[in-house]
Amino acid sequence: MYISLNSLLEPVSLSSAYSNLWSYSSNKLEITYSDGIPPRQNDQLTIGIKYNFDRTTNLLFTAQARFEGREELRDLDIPEGETNTVLLQEAFFGRIKGNVVPSGYSITVEVVDQNYNNITNFNGEYISASVNTTNGEYLLDFVPPGTYNLRFISEEFRTTYLYSVEVYSNQITLADEVRLRNKILNDQDNQTRRIMADDDISYAEFPPYSVLRDFYLDIYKKDATGSLVSSAEKNESILSVSGGFKVFEFHLENENQQTIPEIPLNSKIKIVLHYTDEEISKHGWSEDSLAIYYWKENTGEWVRLGGTVDKVNNTVTVEVTYLHNYYAIFGSSSVKYTKIFGDIKVWPNPFTPGRGGDTYQNMHISFIFKNPVDKFKFVVYDLSGRKVYQKEYTGSFTQAEIYWDGKDKDGFVVKSGVYIFQIETSNEYYRGKLMILR
Repeated sequence: MYISLNSLLEPVSLSSAYSNLWSYSSNKLEITYSDGIPPRQNDQLTIGIKYNFDRTTNLLFTAQARFEGREELRDLDIPEGETNTVLLQEAFFGRIKGNVVPSGYSITVEVVDQNYNNITNFNGEYISASVNTTNGEYLLDFVPPGTYNLRFISEEFRTTYLYSVEVYSNQITLADEVRLRNKILNDQDNQTRRIMADDDISYAEFPPYSVLRDFYLDIYKKDATGSLVSSAEKNESILSVSGGFKVFEFHLENENQQTIPEIPLNSKIKIVLHYTDEEISKHGWSEDSLAIYYWKENTGEWVRLGGTVDKVNNTVTVEVTYLHNYYAIFGSSSVKYTKIFGDIKVWPNPFTPGRGGDTYQNMHISFIFKNPVDKFKFVVYDLSGRKVYQKEYTGSFTQAEIYWDGKDKDGFVVKSGVYIFQIETSNEYYRGKLMILR
């Protein structure tokens, strides 16, 4: 085995201030005490060495000194009870290295068994480490060989696990990157919550009390595959998507952490999705043509929501009162308007209130405004002209996605039959028909 002092982790640490001058090359370290060491004083030298070896061995250190007025080096005696050899042997434990995103938070990582019990090292101490807040890296040391789960704990996120991490003696295990899972969105949240996507730019922002019922949301930007691609290729309003495109998966779970396809909201939220110059230039899209679409799973089609394009920050923003599993940014063809309303989609129609899960038990309406409006109303009438439901939306709108649960203004489900709905702005309206089947 060969020890190179060029591989020193911390070349020299001295216990006194008598000298801070040293030099080293090959396997020799030289320290210069220009003013000498006072009588009956000593200096303690600490050397940290990084090494690789394939067998157990002893590392021998020899110390020599050149005294003032002498040319020759003199071997120094080893104090009684001490030794000048260091035993190097294979570790009977392993290490785990990894990283966590997002960084910048106080996060603890623990090693647990398959039953989620904490693992101890050879000193009987629980094995845990703090994650570096700057780069998200962590190092778990003195881990016995075996298969473990890693538990990540933070005040800002829900407890997240990395499963089946293999640890071997005398080896460093490089763990997969871990993305922390967001805490539950609560219908009693009285502060704005922002859920960031894994590109650390895109997000969904929830104002106070905008959640109708508790759920979890994590957002991932990924390559589109399968029917997400084939449907886009067939959609006449979507410009060329040859070469593939990105989608934003809004991974939704109910309060029991069961995956759900979509969920209604109590009031509007903002979705901001980021695009890169490369993503739009490879398709030949202009920024003025960009629009956000959502994936309508039950019919297998992309539905245009529109949105406001920010060319400085490369984002598109929409406001919605419903969340779906997939969103994407596409270059889109021109919108055809009826008065000031465009791309009006109403589904399911007919529908049965309260049946079929979130996908079918509410009627969805999405549309685009030709010009921004600061408020609009959604009104439902029966065929006699009696108003059975009304809701007003305020803010700044270039588009909207809303829903109706089939209940009247008193909270009772309306009777089966044909109804007239109307979208009203300050000076225009759109009128359509819908059918309730009970």
